Amino acid sequence: MKPTGLLASAILVLASAACGQQPAAGTPDWPRALFTMSASHACPISMRATQAGTTDLVKVQNGPGASRDTISMPGQRIHLILTNVPGEKQITGGTVIASGLTARARIDKSRTGDGPADLWRTLQVRFSAVDAGFRAEIALPGFTAVNSIQLQSVTYADGSTWKLADRQTCTVAPDPLMLVADR
Repeated sequence: MKPTGLLASAILVLASAACGQQPAAGTPDWPRALFTMSASHACPISMRATQAGTTDLVKVQNGPGASRDTISMPGQRIHLILTNVPGEKQITGGTVIASGLTARARIDKSRTGDGPADLWRTLQVRFSAVDAGFRAEIALPGFTAVNSIQLQSVTYADGSTWKLADRQTCTVAPDPLMLVADR
């Protein structure tokens, strides 16, 4: 094929692809993504949970003939961020309940929000101060998905505590976006 014919074909293909990227005339300019998180009236602390990339677990044995094997066990890591703390107190620790799914085979209807769970884990976590609140790293081996994190209690630096009262909920679902690498 001659260079001018090749150039004309390339321009034609690129122009048709560019036209396909334009919205149709009269189409409203809708937002591309909407994530809203509403705070529960029962929960005095605002919560946000983000997913982090997972790492492989390593099995190490001591003694002669020790082996080092990488275990292909699923797991999740969650960054839990607490903000809008009443009285501007410093949070040092807390108790959370994580609910989610294991690697068990299942067929479920697709849904959004808090779905079925077959794994629950109660954890004591430590919080560290960050720019606009307090952050805890939660490692959840055995979880293939995390549906929700429920805050049960908070311990402040002055030794006082806040606990979830009966029939109150203080729950957050992790942001559906999972980063591939921590940066």
